Amino acid sequence: MVQTGANKPLLAGKERLQQLVPLSTLSPASLDALAEVLTIEKISRGIDPTKMRAHQTEALYLISGDLGVRYQDGKKLILRGETAAANNPINTVRLGIKDTIALTPIEIIRIDLDVLNVTQTWDQMVVLTNRMHKLLKQVLLRAAVEQR
Repeated sequence: MVQTGANKPLLAGKERLQQLVPLSTLSPASLDALAEVLTIEKISRGIDPTKMRAHQTEALYLISGDLGVRYQDGKKLILRGETAAANNPINTVRLGIKDTIALTPIEIIRIDLDVLNVTQTWDQMVVLTNRMHKLLKQVLLRAAVEQR
């Protein structure tokens, strides 16, 4: 975590983001960009972090503390920060989560799913463009050799 100054939020930091799925698959440049804007939020015990911004579709990562999760089918579990399971996003729609509750004070990182999708798509386009550039370069080199 990187302190950004007095009374300012803590930035998530590239090292932390590299541990999170699917953020760990992003390019170093994309991770650097996200590390400059994603912050760690502190949530008090008894609060449902998934209801704090109900109008947004986002992935939430539990960094520290214990979070109770209740699914649409009534099943419950406790997710602990700083575990392998917590490196995966809590996406209430995709996972069928009805609600959550901070069982202890917790720290979370949120990322808007649209931002995540655009970032992943951008990285994929860069990789594809680089591959196409290499293939085009090979074709042009072969054509130049054949013309001699």
